[in-house]
Amino acid sequence: MTERLLTLGTWRIWYDQTKNQEIYARIPTGSCEDCKCDGCKWFAENRENFYPKSFLNLLEKLGIDYRKEAELITYGDAAGENEPRGGLFHLLGHIESGDETLQYLDSNFCLDINDDQSLLQDQFEGLATVKLEWSHPSTPPV
Repeated sequence: MTERLLTLGTWRIWYDQTKNQEIYARIPTGSCEDCKCDGCKWFAENRENFYPKSFLNLLEKLGIDYRKEAELITYGDAAGENEPRGGLFHLLGHIESGDETLQYLDSNFCLDINDDQSLLQDQFEGLATVKLEWSHPSTPPV
């Protein structure tokens, strides 16, 4: 195992890019492919252009396939808005240090990093994991 240290804001996270890539290769699809709601259908067709470049770069560095989210959260409205408001990914690794503050990647996209194992994909069962939750700051928390 080749662990690397990532410093992001106040967080210091150990991760293994190669092992994460191997795990994500065994995950068949992201959560929105299994859901039939309009928001998930929209996201499955548009996720490639949805995430900020800085977030895609972070996911790539960590060995996470951006197409295989563990969860997606949408809040549809009367106008038919379907864009997601939050979601999450897991990675093999552990948090060395960091506090509960959100890390803003840009003015409209933020991260919360924690060791909560809720909504853990089967491929991560029994492993030490870190959860990356993303959201738009102007919407309800994930």
